[in-house]
Amino acid sequence: MERERRRLLDVHRDLWRLPHTREDGKEIQCPEDLEIGDMAFQAKEWGRALKPEWLRLNWLHRIRNALAHNEIVLWGTLISPIALEIVDFRE
Repeated sequence: MERERRRLLDVHRDLWRLPHTREDGKEIQCPEDLEIGDMAFQAKEWGRALKPEWLRLNWLHRIRNALAHNEIVLWGTLISPIALEIVDFRE
C-alpha cells in the first residue's frame, strides 16, 4: 500500500494541491505527508488529471481503513480488477 502511495505521489508530483487542509483542520504542507485519504479526496474533488487515479486511491483508502480497524477484507476485494493493477494477491 505504501509503495503505491509513494508511486502515485511521484508520478503526479506537480498535481497535488498544497497546502491541503483535512477535515480535522490539520494542514499538510509537504507532499510526502499526504495520506491515501488526502490523495483520494484530491483526485475526486479537484483535478481532471487525477480523476483516473481516483478508483485506485479510493480502493486503497477503503482497504487501509478496514485494516486499521481490524476488519475483514473480503477475498473478492483483494482480487478485484483494481487490486490486480496494484498487486496480484492470487499468487
